[in-house]
Amino acid sequence: MKQTIRNQIRAILRQMPHDAAAAKSLAVARRVWRLKAFRSARTVMLYLPVLGEVDVLPIARAAWRNGKKVLAPTACDHCRTMRAILCCPVNEEMFHPHHGLRQPNRDLGELTVDQLDLVIVPAVAFDPKGNRLGRGGGFYDRFLARPELRAETLGVAYAEQIVPSLPVHANDRPVNIVVTDKKTYKAG
Repeated sequence: MKQTIRNQIRAILRQMPHDAAAAKSLAVARRVWRLKAFRSARTVMLYLPVLGEVDVLPIARAAWRNGKKVLAPTACDHCRTMRAILCCPVNEEMFHPHHGLRQPNRDLGELTVDQLDLVIVPAVAFDPKGNRLGRGGGFYDRFLARPELRAETLGVAYAEQIVPSLPVHANDRPVNIVVTDKKTYKAG
């Protein structure tokens, strides 16, 4: 069932023109900027988007302008965990979705999970309850399940990525809020 939903949503996203995706990404960013969770956060962890995911660079730029620390995940393949690595405006190119999978430069340091105020999470699909369907690796589910994580969790997606409901397994972790270009869902 999960793979069927992934395939359906990916087919829809492949048909989305680049200009439409850019406009929708900016609409998502504008909604995020208005959220109390974003305005009050001192530390914001964003993902490094790939094609088909909301471009979060406008969110990163707004965070930097407002004196927030911006972080990006780095993944450890052999232990299948993620760490939050600091990023600065000169690193903004790594947020560009046309560069494929990439890792932040670890030279700037990292923060521990308990130091994060807001974690912005991608997914292939979300439902209005905040359940998410990722790519299948479980990296974000393990990260979101960490007991020391006290941050607000926020999913961002295009409206086309919202489905009425998703199958949920024991290891799946929802987000608190889902923001699309059309609507904000207060989930958890």
